Amino acid sequence: MHNFFRTLAPEQFDAKVEIHADGSYTYSYDGVPPALIQSERGCPDAHMEAQLNDATVQLRHEGFRKADYLGRRRYAVILERSRAKGESSFFPSREMKVFRPRPDGAIAIGGSRPNATSPCQLTGTNA
Repeated sequence: MHNFFRTLAPEQFDAKVEIHADGSYTYSYDGVPPALIQSERGCPDAHMEAQLNDATVQLRHEGFRKADYLGRRRYAVILERSRAKGESSFFPSREMKVFRPRPDGAIAIGGSRPNATSPCQLTGTNA
């Protein structure tokens, strides 16, 4: 189930990043990311819907303050994180490091991509 969350990508969201003078930073995300992109199109069956609904527990375990399943592979989520100077962070899951401190003190933001061999890709999502 852990690799499942590599397939999340933003759809509708508000995000905020604050980088502080001491090198620490905070970020937040409030939005609706797609839950799962599969090669077949259409509505998920009842079994898949149940699994997607149950995945809210995993999202909360990953640090999301709110995770509600909306149906049809969509979640409403809220995430807020604070990190110390030099500490990397991820979004939406540990496989996707989005905030990466560099040796010169700068923080690289973005540039993380899901594993190309993942069975669930973002093809056709305009992500």
